[in-house]
Amino acid sequence: MLTFICYPKCSTCQKAKVLLDSYHAQYEIRDVKTNNPSYDELKSWLALSGLPVKKFFNTSNTSGLVYKSLALKDKLPSMSEDECLKLLATDGMLIKRPLLVDEYRALVGFQPHEWESVFEYDRKKTDKIFNDYFNEMLELVKRREEEELVRLEEIADKSPNKIRAVNTPSGKVAVQKFDVPIFNDADIVLGYAAHIERIHGCRDIAVSKEIFEENFFDLSSGVIEETAQKLADSGFRLAVVGDFSSYTNKSLQDFIYESNRGGHLYFVADEDEALKKLGE
Repeated sequence: MLTFICYPKCSTCQKAKVLLDSYHAQYEIRDVKTNNPSYDELKSWLALSGLPVKKFFNTSNTSGLVYKSLALKDKLPSMSEDECLKLLATDGMLIKRPLLVDEYRALVGFQPHEWESVFEYDRKKTDKIFNDYFNEMLELVKRREEEELVRLEEIADKSPNKIRAVNTPSGKVAVQKFDVPIFNDADIVLGYAAHIERIHGCRDIAVSKEIFEENFFDLSSGVIEETAQKLADSGFRLAVVGDFSSYTNKSLQDFIYESNRGGHLYFVADEDEALKKLGE
């Protein structure tokens, strides 16, 4: 966390605060007069700043009153760094303000371009971290999708219930009576359909209801509606074969009814009805 060390009545400190707020910076405010920096803090900030200790003194003609009263202009050249730090620690009004410090840096006095460069650097660093993370996650998703497609291909090609193609008036329909639940989202269904088209040349497919995990038929999950939309967008037609009488939810029954009136996702009782729907 940044610490903004200032004198609230100072106009330069007020300008610095406006800049901090314009960058939505997270910082703590510390009044340099009522909460004077200690010797150890000053020594740490001096090292972080890379400045000579004399740059920490408030020598302003208008606000450096303590500096003038102690005649430090003539004394500082002969004072050691340690002596200067001890003197600064006695009175916050001796210290040049504002200061912006954290564990990595210490900015002494307000130079707008210098303060802005800190936040621009942090913003670019944050953007890079986000972009790297996003790209990493994207690659991970791609790998998982590829692995899932490989799994679907193995299921489609190596299961005991091989896919068979049936000729209908509108073209070939791929039929597979696979009863292990593997479909749990729209992308897997679409990946499976794309594989069937690539291997068997069919864009119309009939599958058993048991190939879907139960959440597929829960309208609140949104999976079934997303699947219907993606099938329509991709031009595939899918007939789900099984007994749907046990589903008493009216919203689901209404959805099934509307789907069966004509579209890309059908719910039918048997294979003959599936071929009839897909053959129209």
